[in-house]
This record gives sequence, structure tokens and C-alpha cells, in this order.
Amino acid sequence: LSVFAGLLFNASGLTLPTPVFRTCEVLGRSAFPIALLGIGSQLAVTSITSRWSEPIAVSMIKCVVCPLVGWGVASGLGITGPELKAILILCAVPTAISSYVLADQMKGDSDLAASSVVICTGVSLLTLSVLLALCG
Repeated sequence: LSVFAGLLFNASGLTLPTPVFRTCEVLGRSAFPIALLGIGSQLAVTSITSRWSEPIAVSMIKCVVCPLVGWGVASGLGITGPELKAILILCAVPTAISSYVLADQMKGDSDLAASSVVICTGVSLLTLSVLLALCG
């Protein structure tokens, strides 16, 4: 509903009063740091060592398998050069912090999401470096 309300407001040509706009802007900019705090607090009470295999498997799929599949599909379609590099980067970036927020809000496995974000971010440093070197 809020998306449709925003679309209608945008289509109407009206503008928000400056104080309201600035408040929304500040709140929007704080979303990423707040999500990082949420992941940190989740990891503070979660033992990664008790379930290490699941986040590692998820991270390997996201950071290794996805780029390989992307490479195969793009190569099969004849995509080369900067376009191929862009596809591979998009396939190899780490799991988004928003996945933790979504898992937490939907009463999913927020421990797995938080652990996966942390591990995938570390793994992606290596996989992105290798991909960029290969595509150089």
C-alpha cells in the first residue's frame, strides 16, 4: 500500500515540506547502519560454530556457484567484455544485509541470514578479486 501511495504522491506533482523531506532523507540514510547493528546484535547472541556448515554452504553457493552459472549463461549468450564483467560482479557480490532484516521480520532463520551475510562478505573479497583478475 505504501508503494502505491508513494507512486500516487509522485504522480500528483506535489512535494513534501522541507522538514518532512529532510527527516525522511535522514531515516533513509540510517537504514544501512541500523541493519549492520541488527546483524551485530544477532551475532552477539548466536554461536556460528554450532551451525557453521549451513552459512558456509550458502556463502559458497552465492559467491562461487552463482558467478560460475552467470559466466556459463553469459558466455552461452555470447556476452563478452565489460558486459560480462558487470554480470559476474552482480553474480558474485555478497549476500545483502537486507536478507537478515527480511528473515527477521518474516520470522525466518535470522541466525542463518546474519551468519551468511558475515561469511559471504569475507568470501566475496577473494572471489570478486579472482573474477576481476580473470576478466581483467
